[in-house]
Amino acid sequence: MFRNILIATCLLLSVISCKKENNLAPFARKVYKKDWMTDLMSKYPDKEIHFSDLCLPGSHDAGMYILRKCTFGANSCNTQTQELDMFHQLGAGYRIFDVRPALVGGEIYAQHATDCGGLGCQGDFLKNIFQMTNEFLTEYNEVVILTFGHFCNISPNDTMFINLVNESLGDKIYRETDFSPNLYDWSLQKVLGKNPKNGKVILVFEEGFSNITENRAKGYFSNNIMIFTGGWSNKFIYSELKEDQLKRYSEYTPSSPQLFQFSYQMTPNEKMAISCALADQSGSVKTLSKQTNTDFPLIIDSLIKNGGISANKIPNVFWLDYGDEWMIEIAQKISKIGIEK
Repeated sequence: MFRNILIATCLLLSVISCKKENNLAPFARKVYKKDWMTDLMSKYPDKEIHFSDLCLPGSHDAGMYILRKCTFGANSCNTQTQELDMFHQLGAGYRIFDVRPALVGGEIYAQHATDCGGLGCQGDFLKNIFQMTNEFLTEYNEVVILTFGHFCNISPNDTMFINLVNESLGDKIYRETDFSPNLYDWSLQKVLGKNPKNGKVILVFEEGFSNITENRAKGYFSNNIMIFTGGWSNKFIYSELKEDQLKRYSEYTPSSPQLFQFSYQMTPNEKMAISCALADQSGSVKTLSKQTNTDFPLIIDSLIKNGGISANKIPNVFWLDYGDEWMIEIAQKISKIGIEK
């Protein structure tokens, strides 16, 4: 869909000004506890808190809060997905991140494009994303999951990429010493340890690393450790997105190793993308996110009230564009229900 959107834009427009880079000023936000996982551990000291008990806010195309090297037809309106930089995304409560590495001109960026070398933009440098993750985990004893996929011009086990990961994240990388198959059964205590000195990051690769003990001991996990149901709707009309996502959740029956994910973001259609190129923001990713993000807390409250979310059934991840600190309240509210079962 994204490919069709940008191709249509390029064919219909003869002149377009690509916004090469945009730094957006932070906006006023409520004050929440940024270490919301550690807060749950403190409130339930006698509980071993498993990831199947938790609800994690997920950042879709996490590195696309700044745009660099846009191709013809791509700009912030149809390509940018986040407003907060990595450190502030972590502070806003995001705990699982969708990162798509691309090697361009000797630098590794996050990328949002139709395909490798296709239409789209580069986001922030991965070194910046990793540095901010390291800084956050030095200050807060939280667990962060970085998922890597859609590699472009570089492979997951390329020396340049692996060195960047190890040198940037160092002792924050979670390396498994006792094999357990799936994230469903892992606990915060298992990852952080009894007396954590800092937070930990779990590195998950959609490609490049097999699910063997040697790789896991180095901190390189295949996506076999995370078995998700639910998923992307590819909708640009909110009522259709809402109906589809709720249907997927209603059909979900919790059982190991499956975790449920709400993919609560809309995808602009071709007309919206063309309007973006003409400086009409009505169909921008940001504008669409205002609909989804305004209604999502109400959806969660309704599910809790009618028993759709209960001690025996919770959503484990919700993916968003343009998330902010209100996500922490949802994450804690749902996680408390899961922990207290």
